Formats: sequence, structure tokens, C-alpha cells
Amino acid sequence: SMAQAHFTSNSYTLAGSLCQHKQQQHVDQQSKLTMGSGDSKVLHETMEKVAAGDESAVDEAWGILDKDGSGVLEGSEHQKCLAACGNEILEHWTTLDPKLKKQMLKAMVPGYVKHVLDPKGEGAITKDAFSSNITKVFS
Repeated sequence: SMAQAHFTSNSYTLAGSLCQHKQQQHVDQQSKLTMGSGDSKVLHETMEKVAAGDESAVDEAWGILDKDGSGVLEGSEHQKCLAACGNEILEHWTTLDPKLKKQMLKAMVPGYVKHVLDPKGEGAITKDAFSSNITKVFS
């Protein structure tokens, strides 16, 4: 089962490069699907292949995500891409390479702390906000 596939730094890079992909691609019309619940399953299965290191699945995933064929993921396409990549990481968190996990956490933790301590993104933390939110950072 692909769910048991072990992630590597390389497969995460593949998934990341997919979500940053901005070039116009020739896409097989059969893989250009509308985004319904059945298509979410197809996207999930395709992202499993990408995450397992199957480079041939990158174009397939792009075809599913770039619904309008514009060559750029924007709006709901962009959201769908980020969600699919994030879900794939979370679903397989326990089997991710420890070095990759550490790299991801170093990137994520500062944003998480900022979000908890400065939830409105004002660039300032009052004593009241600090007192109310500091324990939430650690629990």
C-alpha cells in the first residue's frame, strides 16, 4: 500500500516543487477533472504517488490541480494544492525521515508562535495578550 511508503527529503521536494510549479504544461485531457468528491480521491491517490517518489505522477497531479489549464494555481486551485500537500505530510508524519521532520518544524514553529502570540498579525504583543496566550504556545 502506498500509505506505508516512506517519505524522503527527495519526495517532499517533489511535492513542494509541484505546488510551486508555474509553467504551462501540456496536460492529458483525461486527467483534467472537475473538483468533486471523486476527484479529491484521485488527487489523494496521485499525491500518494508523488510523495512516494513517482516523478511521473507530478504531471498527473498538475493536471488534476490546474483545472482551468492556465498554468498557474490560483484561488481554489491554490488552496486545493496546499491542502493536498499538507494532508499528505500529516497523514504520513510518523514515517517521515527525522531530518525532514526537523527541517519542517524549524520552518513551521516560528509562524505558529507568531500566530498564537500575535493572532491579529499586528506586529505587537501587549502584556495582556502575552499573559493570555503564552501557555497556549506550549500546550
